Amino acid sequence: MALALGRFSGVMPLPYGVLNERVSELAQIVLAQLLADEYGVGSHAIEDYPDLHGLLNSTTHIVMYRNLFDGLGVPFEQQDVPMLPGVADNVLTQRLLAQHPDFSLVESLASVGLGMEWGVPEFFSLLLGGMIRWAWQNDVTLTQRHLIVFIAHVQYDVLHAISVMLVTSFFNHERNAVDRIKQATNTLMSSRYAMMSDLYRHVFGEDCAGIDGIGLDSRYHLTDRRIAAALIEARRQVAPDRVMDGERYRRGENLPYVFADNA
Repeated sequence: MALALGRFSGVMPLPYGVLNERVSELAQIVLAQLLADEYGVGSHAIEDYPDLHGLLNSTTHIVMYRNLFDGLGVPFEQQDVPMLPGVADNVLTQRLLAQHPDFSLVESLASVGLGMEWGVPEFFSLLLGGMIRWAWQNDVTLTQRHLIVFIAHVQYDVLHAISVMLVTSFFNHERNAVDRIKQATNTLMSSRYAMMSDLYRHVFGEDCAGIDGIGLDSRYHLTDRRIAAALIEARRQVAPDRVMDGERYRRGENLPYVFADNA
């Protein structure tokens, strides 16, 4: 979200004439509100703005996740572990679509809204229900405080997705905009499939078919290879201690996407 927000300005070329700067501002406002929600520092009046103590103790989504770890009894020193390769690829894919100059503004917005926010409420609703049942069956006391990250995501991300989709519609004047929106969404969904498959494999010890082995409909194949070179290059910049088997990951050239035959 922050990377996408940074691409907008009052001097960017737009086709709306006297409304150019206003349209850019609308995109900035929506993305800034999403960031405020994620980091817990949203404010509607100057007198309500947090002081330094309040700012540094904001209830971010990361803090909410740590509340869940506390409820599950995960010690502080075990809460930050190296990422699985599929998780790291998803992080890099999101960052690349949002910021890399090879991807357009409308692709950046699509990756934040349709690709990132829209699927979360249903997915997190399932996770929330599963955690509640697990806690009940295993006599573990998980309170609303522990589970608030999933509750908040379900409530907030519906609004996030709709607001970013609305702003995305303001930038569909770009060439082949609808195709670019689909491409960005399919790119991020493929990356998410690989991430969740990696997590499933890690948690349950059962293999999952790769994205290229599930008979993915041709409508969801990527029609160009911009993301391929960008992801491979981005891997080279990753700190090896932040990903499991990090040195091997940095050298890897396998990709979590399916490309069309003519891509």
